[in-house]
Amino acid sequence: MPAISHRIAPLLALAALVGVAIGAPTSGAVTSRPTRRHSRPTGCGGASAGYWLVGADGRVFALDGARSYGSPDTRRLRTRVVALVPIRDGRGYRLIGADGQILAFGDARVPGAPSRVPTPTPLVGGAVAPTTCQGVTGARGPAGAQGPTGTAGSPGPVGAQGSPGPVGAQGSVGPVGAQGSVGPVGPDGAAGAPGPEGPPAVFRGSWASSASYTPGDAVAYGGSSYVALQGSTGVVPPSDPADWVVLAAAGATGPVGARGATGPSGPQGPPVTFLGTWSAASAYQVGDVVAYGGSSYVALTANGGINPATDVSGSGGNWAVLAAQGGTGATGPQGPAGGLAGYADLYLPATTATIAQGGALVGLQVETATSGLVYDATTGALSVASAGTYRLDYALAASAGSSFGIDVGGAPVPACSGVPIGSGLRGTCMVPLAAGAIVTLVNTSPGSAQVQATAPENAATLSVELVS
Repeated sequence: MPAISHRIAPLLALAALVGVAIGAPTSGAVTSRPTRRHSRPTGCGGASAGYWLVGADGRVFALDGARSYGSPDTRRLRTRVVALVPIRDGRGYRLIGADGQILAFGDARVPGAPSRVPTPTPLVGGAVAPTTCQGVTGARGPAGAQGPTGTAGSPGPVGAQGSPGPVGAQGSVGPVGAQGSVGPVGPDGAAGAPGPEGPPAVFRGSWASSASYTPGDAVAYGGSSYVALQGSTGVVPPSDPADWVVLAAAGATGPVGARGATGPSGPQGPPVTFLGTWSAASAYQVGDVVAYGGSSYVALTANGGINPATDVSGSGGNWAVLAAQGGTGATGPQGPAGGLAGYADLYLPATTATIAQGGALVGLQVETATSGLVYDATTGALSVASAGTYRLDYALAASAGSSFGIDVGGAPVPACSGVPIGSGLRGTCMVPLAAGAIVTLVNTSPGSAQVQATAPENAATLSVELVS
């Protein structure tokens, strides 16, 4: 025993460093008792997971929770075992004989080494080659400088939906957005409940301004029908929705339909006799035709004093419309402009007048005059309101040897001197007149002159017309 101990003493020291447990054989061929124990962590990092002891005969003992991966059959051993060498992860071990024989257990594998060590010196131990194991975490060092940004990696998978966070505080109201486009028309809603039944309607025909209406009366007006909501007289249906409500609105005029087939000839009607305007005092026979309110009616029965329009609107059956009054036609085009403003026709009736030398012919009567010409019969003065060129024309039945002319503002106009024509005088001229000018027809004879008409002609005429 002492001879063995001095040979394995160096191995025990090495086993203490690498975690090998070595034992010496005891009595018996296949049993042994460990002579010394060493514990070794079975995992990298320093945490203890039990330890193994091995006898010289190869028998392995697992202690303190270490897992046993088996012992060799003594018949396989060529010599005594000198070392147990665990693999790096502690999941197996190798047994080394003094002659270099290696037996593997657990995850350990026999490396490609000779089964015998080519040396006359017996082996005294074995060890696992150093491995890199992480030591105890040291103190955190200072942060290094920011490295350059790496290229973006591909997106990772979408993570699971997180639980909803708490509701945030109500934000302030934002500004009103722009008006959106009109959306499509939605589907029709469900029909509402029927309304209460209205009052009974009594159709009274076409609305009449002289008729009195009570609630429920229905009338026709302008192509639509209306029902009275309250009593009224002379209230046009469309003008007051408080008195009338539309019963049926006039529809739009549809397209002209195709011409229908000619119907069969009707029976011969009664002879028609037109009797002029209807009179309440007249008696009418079947076939009598009258005019009333722009329409014509034919009598269907013998009657008297029955108004045709009222009878038709009330469906009385005594009259029928023969030709309804037509609608008001479109306004015609504007007519051509009339003559220039400023026109007057004056005359002296068939009478005798004596005018002194230089005196004006007075007492003329106005036949036609516009507002731009004013005549004073007392002074014989004709004033013009608008400036322009006027045509002056006069005719007189004057005594022989007399002469007349036109004065403007008291000054004679030579161009307007009269010339003898038959038993009278005639003068015509174009004279420019200023606004407010006074025109008179005066006696230019050396003495008094007499103006006398021959019936039925006028004694004198004077025409004044603004031409430009």
